[in-house]
Amino acid sequence: YGSNMRATDKSSTRQPAVAGVFYPGEAQALSRAVADALAAGRSEAPPTPPRAIISPHAGYVYSGRLAGAAWASTAGAEVRHAVVLSPSHRHAFDGIALPSGGAFAMPGFDLPIHAGARDALVAAGLAHVEDAGHDREHGAETQFPFLHALHPGAEVVPLVLGRVDDGQVAAAIDLLDDLLGGPLFVLSSDLSHFLTEAEAIVHDDETTRLIETGGWRALTGRHACGMKAIRGFFASDVGAGARVVRLARATSADVTGDRTRVVGYGAWALFGPEGDAIAPGDRG
Repeated sequence: YGSNMRATDKSSTRQPAVAGVFYPGEAQALSRAVADALAAGRSEAPPTPPRAIISPHAGYVYSGRLAGAAWASTAGAEVRHAVVLSPSHRHAFDGIALPSGGAFAMPGFDLPIHAGARDALVAAGLAHVEDAGHDREHGAETQFPFLHALHPGAEVVPLVLGRVDDGQVAAAIDLLDDLLGGPLFVLSSDLSHFLTEAEAIVHDDETTRLIETGGWRALTGRHACGMKAIRGFFASDVGAGARVVRLARATSADVTGDRTRVVGYGAWALFGPEGDAIAPGDRG
């Protein structure tokens, strides 16, 4: 599991890795950026809160409004615990990595880590403590300001996914769902990377079809960098029979104007088989 494993230290706080780069590093500026993203992405809240969201993790200037759309769908929910599943962008390892600390320090707030959930995952052999998986990882960190803004006081279970199969991710999701009584699952993922805009739209159309029509087993890293989280959710008991509602799609060209090398983004809300996922005003 790598050489950076160490005993859990519940008193330590992990400092932000990408503040001032992916999102504003000053508390008031970050609060404004999140509020603007939520306002840009907000639509009428669904009557039934989603069980999971797919939310992008690029810099807020590029994908903030899409993350805002994903998170705004949870605004009417009572979220006490959020499980954020992120790909590992900078550190190679086997399995699922948890941080050792007690909280994430963010500009203007600390986000507490649920120690009991961490201990339960480790005891079950489904995850391990490996701080190197979190030290420079932005995929989870970019979600934290949205969680804090909409659900202050919520605790987080941050899972960074290394070389791991669908079954292990699904088992971790199901364990946490039972332990935490139905937490919000946040599947952090961008879509295609570094294609032309025309190519990216075709590619992301395919990814969208696979996500929305039960074709998740065909998802690869070419479709979405967070495909392990997405596949693991659909493979879990929690995600079985999930209904998928698309909230937004875009590419970086919408911001930069550069259509020669773009990144694709999408936002979805995933609902359980029971309840109503469609807001009254969206019905024809």
